[in-house]
Amino acid sequence: MLFQIIFDDHPSFGNQLKVAQLFDEEGQDYTFLMDYDKAYLSLADIRADIAAQLKVDEAEVELEVV
Repeated sequence: MLFQIIFDDHPSFGNQLKVAQLFDEEGQDYTFLMDYDKAYLSLADIRADIAAQLKVDEAEVELEVV
């Protein structure tokens, strides 16, 4: 599953990543899977959360930053 991810780039987040929007390759909105209050340290952490929410293996989740 390929997801396009858009980050909230507010300067106060520093090196942390906060997901603003998440869409699949067909444009369907999956932002509801993300915890708006959570900041991530890496794309791998985001991939792990998405996989857990969808109950799939992490290897099945691909992320593309747009």
